[in-house]
Amino acid sequence: MLCHRLVDILPNLINQNQGAIINDRSLAHNVLILQDLIKGYKRKHSSSRCLMKIDLSKAYDSVDWDFLENLLKALRFPGRFIRWVMICMRGSSYYLMMNGRLQDSFQGGKGLHQGDPISPLLFVIVMEYLTRSLFQAAKDKGMVINKNKSRIYFGGVSDPDKSILLNLSQLAEGEFPLTYLDRKSSRDWVTVAALAASAIISLSSMEYWWFGSMVVVLVILSAMQLVSSEENGQNCDFFEGSWVLDNSSSSPLYDENSCPFIGFNCLKNGRPDKDYLKYIWKPKDCYLPRFDGRDMLERNRGKKIMFVGDSLSNNMWQSLTCMLYTAVPNSKYNLTQSGWLHTFSFPEYDVSIMFQKNGFLVDLVQEKIGTVLKLDSISYGKEWKKVDTVIFNTYHWWTHTGRTKTWDYFQVGDKIVKEMNRLLAFKIALTTWAKWVDTNIDTSRTRVFFQGVSAVHINGSEWGDPKARNCQGQTQPVKGSEYPGPTHPGEVIVKNVTSSLGKKVYLLDITLLTQLRKDGHPSLYGTINKTSVDCSHWCLPGVPDVWNEILYAVLLSS
Repeated sequence: MLCHRLVDILPNLINQNQGAIINDRSLAHNVLILQDLIKGYKRKHSSSRCLMKIDLSKAYDSVDWDFLENLLKALRFPGRFIRWVMICMRGSSYYLMMNGRLQDSFQGGKGLHQGDPISPLLFVIVMEYLTRSLFQAAKDKGMVINKNKSRIYFGGVSDPDKSILLNLSQLAEGEFPLTYLDRKSSRDWVTVAALAASAIISLSSMEYWWFGSMVVVLVILSAMQLVSSEENGQNCDFFEGSWVLDNSSSSPLYDENSCPFIGFNCLKNGRPDKDYLKYIWKPKDCYLPRFDGRDMLERNRGKKIMFVGDSLSNNMWQSLTCMLYTAVPNSKYNLTQSGWLHTFSFPEYDVSIMFQKNGFLVDLVQEKIGTVLKLDSISYGKEWKKVDTVIFNTYHWWTHTGRTKTWDYFQVGDKIVKEMNRLLAFKIALTTWAKWVDTNIDTSRTRVFFQGVSAVHINGSEWGDPKARNCQGQTQPVKGSEYPGPTHPGEVIVKNVTSSLGKKVYLLDITLLTQLRKDGHPSLYGTINKTSVDCSHWCLPGVPDVWNEILYAVLLSS
């Protein structure tokens, strides 16, 4: 039954690069491609070229079961289907025969079962991950090159260039005719689904031409650490992409029925349109795994997650509590408040998700002259050091003026001033926070995130609609993956300061994805009374759910 269901959907799921196993496709197509590729290799006056034949080492045996399960979740397979598949994988036991006696059984951890009809279908799905996620695949559990069987072939390439490529790839030079599975043929080739791939590189122009399944070549080079995505600044970026309307039943992840304590509930407050609930974030070059609340709770069993920041941090915290509760609706929860600290906990998992209201991160103190914002002082961060994951946020409050401003003076060292450039004040304070994190938090124990600057929409000219005074009446995101308005000044400061901490802090760089969502704010529907227009916070369900999906994806990968 599982095989029949998979067979029906694979043609729509698997990229055309894969020719084997899939209905209405033929492995011969890829063989024909290879025939065209290698025609000119033995010609004396052909242009410079090389071809790599890659063999995946113990391909079936190397598929990690946890990786397979996460991949099926990322592809949005139903939870029940995934459980059935994983029962097939994990349900078998292994025995050793020693000295004629059968020993106790033990469980495996990876490998597709040879001879099982579902195994080739699952392997095709695993290869699809490689196709879609070149550089991310190098960091995940997967396949490695079998250097004993892999070869590199040249045509019209000078000896110095050959030496460079051979040294780089650490592969032996191959000779025609090609050999695969101990069979020789100048045109015998198989594709990703049959454990091989090829690519042609034009050395003269340094252009990479991709034919069918040959996209896997760079993935395997990454796995060999020949291509370092981090060093070349080409690591997976969840924050570049676009918003896509998803009319499936999987969106949104929760509603007021599944999350009775939901905040920022624009529908309840009378918002008439509903499309804003259906938009999902699609990164350009990355997979964003489907959020699995139960899995996140299991992975954080016995741990504490804390959000520290302003009302936008609260926005993200409320989103996460709903996403988790919806995943385990029968699990008891506790919601408590002590001063500025709100705690949502799941006793069954011993997991606490906390929000500490702190709009500036640096000290805000009452003195004789009034309320002083001390830009170079943090004296109350003890609670931050006691959690396992902490997500900081600040920016929103730094722009407040008039009655919404919560301080009277700025202070740096002994100098106290009534007013100063807000961006400069923000930069000084954020630098203070960065130094505090660097000095006080053990990042081998506590994972640190910074929730980037969330955009506001108060000027329609920024998104090409001069008649729009603000976000009121907006029902669709900005199309595409680029925001036509100016660069956010706060974003620049945040990136500069957090980058000084290196890998100690992961920046949830949400500015672009929020800039594109002019339709996602509460607008008039932040309250039942509809007395003001809110273009700063976000409706729930909505945009902050994506922030938490990315948070989950990062924690998953680490």
